[in-house]
Amino acid sequence: MIMENLRTFFFIIVILWAGPVGAVTQSRTPLAWAFDFASALHMDLVDQSKAQEKIIADAVALGQLELASDWVSQIRTWRQGTAWITLAQGWLARGRVAEAVAALRRAEQFRTAYRQDWQGARVAAHLERTFLRYGSLLAGQETAITTLPVVAAADTNRLEQVLAQMQAAEVGADFDTRCALVDRYFDLAANPLWAGAPARRSEALAGVRRVTALLPVLKQAEIVPELAAQYRMNGERETAQDVLNSLEQTLVIARLEDHQQVATFARLARQHAILGDRGEADGLLKQARDILANTDPFERPAAAALLAEAYVELGETASAWEFYRHALMTASGYVNARPRVLAVVDVCRSVARQRLEFGEADQELLRQLREGLREPW
Repeated sequence: MIMENLRTFFFIIVILWAGPVGAVTQSRTPLAWAFDFASALHMDLVDQSKAQEKIIADAVALGQLELASDWVSQIRTWRQGTAWITLAQGWLARGRVAEAVAALRRAEQFRTAYRQDWQGARVAAHLERTFLRYGSLLAGQETAITTLPVVAAADTNRLEQVLAQMQAAEVGADFDTRCALVDRYFDLAANPLWAGAPARRSEALAGVRRVTALLPVLKQAEIVPELAAQYRMNGERETAQDVLNSLEQTLVIARLEDHQQVATFARLARQHAILGDRGEADGLLKQARDILANTDPFERPAAAALLAEAYVELGETASAWEFYRHALMTASGYVNARPRVLAVVDVCRSVARQRLEFGEADQELLRQLREGLREPW
């Protein structure tokens, strides 16, 4: 199936190259392509802003903070507020407090503008998490940034208090509270004050593990790979392996959609590859490949991109590109432009996260797809 799709893909490329005489291929980075496609969703500000925010988070994670800063103001919804916070966290991770404070003040404007609505609460939650994770850098800046009654986690005593409060909040927590606790436990573990305290970081990660076990399987599948990665970085490789194996046992009896299974197996395979368990990674990827062919075409590009990421981790870049190109080709066949855009954004973001670059043929296909965006959306 993949090889047949690849032959079709290269046939399309040959036709495109035989297109208008004198056409110039515009070479861009994967993230630039992603943001351009996302911005084309001018008729749907919800999907547009959600995609733009994710791309900005990728740029921050990749260290491209100046580029992210240029893009944030182009978001036309409340999500600009949370994007400013993501950018601020990137500056704080690099010790650039002045830039971070400026970004957080911009975010506060959106929290205030939406303070009566749920969007304002979302911005507020992100602000509070920032003071938890980077409190040692923001101590004394609270009132200069926000009118929220936040206290920066500026010393280890404060971290201990927060940890105790979070442990107490686990009792009787509902779904939303549990999800929030997972985020806050991750933030606590990442606080620089505990950078040299693996036992304290481990206690926070244990909180993630406890709460995650109470969440639906699909949510567990999203959290566990990151939890395993954090355990590995904390020097707890056996625990990392254990949480991955526990999820795999849970998946045996779980009823997930095909694309959810592919995504989960791919994420697990990637972590097994990082831990050096090549056999387990290969086995999971074989299962994912077998399921991919039957996956809903509208879910297939994102699932294929996750498979590609796992192959990159295994050092099989050629196989990774096979799945990336399969994803692009699948997206190119969508009649409606909106799902085509969202699929291409997923692929471009994934390529960027793997620090890969599109070749000339890929660039040409992306240019043609971009120029072909029109009704029906």
